[in-house]
Amino acid sequence: MKRLIYTIAKEKILAEVSLISSYAGLKSEEDIFCRVALADEDEDLASRFWTDAACEITDRLREFVVASSINDTSFTLELELSGSYDESLNTSVERDLTSALAYAVISEWFRLTFPVRSSEWATLSASSLERAHKKLCSRVRPKRLSN
Repeated sequence: MKRLIYTIAKEKILAEVSLISSYAGLKSEEDIFCRVALADEDEDLASRFWTDAACEITDRLREFVVASSINDTSFTLELELSGSYDESLNTSVERDLTSALAYAVISEWFRLTFPVRSSEWATLSASSLERAHKKLCSRVRPKRLSN
């Protein structure tokens, strides 16, 4: 069995949420930047969404989870995978998990501030998480020993 540890910084996710929400507010046909953009005053609520999204990811990947920890600065997942897991996918899996986390937070934020766009981001989050799950189930092809 192989063990992998993924750690995702909360600050990185909230910065991405802030960037995307600001951009969405600016590019909207309506003038909603002030309503949609994540501000410093919104950090407590965004932190709640962060925790909820991390719990959702842990639950979806529970067949692999050995340990999970969520704190004020990061989310860490320790996963146990098949001995034939394809480790070349590690970076891609980490990116998918990061995206799933960010998109879930954005989806929840948009449920309050920009409901028309919320379901799009929830779908993106679910897709990212599904891609990560499929990659975690991937195996390296067995190699035949040549004589």
